[in-house]
Amino acid sequence: MPVWRYSLPGNRVGCMRRSQTGHHLSHECLDACRFKLTAVLARLTTGTLNGEVPAVRRVAEAPVGESTIELALFCRRYLAANRMEWSSFLIRQVSAALERVDNGGYGLCLQCGEPISATRLTALPWVELCTGCQEGKSEHSAM
Repeated sequence: MPVWRYSLPGNRVGCMRRSQTGHHLSHECLDACRFKLTAVLARLTTGTLNGEVPAVRRVAEAPVGESTIELALFCRRYLAANRMEWSSFLIRQVSAALERVDNGGYGLCLQCGEPISATRLTALPWVELCTGCQEGKSEHSAM
């Protein structure tokens, strides 16, 4: 059975057998994930999420006093910056997931190389880590 080389975070190189590449997922599942990822990416790049008007546009339009105007403008800028940062992060995550679909690495944990459960991929199709590795990462960052 051929061994493929692939990149891991931190410029590490891992090896896996062909049977370990996204083949634990059916073609229907991969197609559904690709469709979902493409739809999410389209929504993110058009500036709206779930077809809704971004919340930053609904900041109070008729402030009572000057300090209220300044506060409203500050909040609007702050929310817009956070939304742009979050959207940019999601665009990178979704784009990377689409690349993994195309190169056969989709559905495998980037940290341990084990398959990610189909349930987890259905809920978060751009997810990079299995539940165990994600929990370990969360515990490590909480310290």
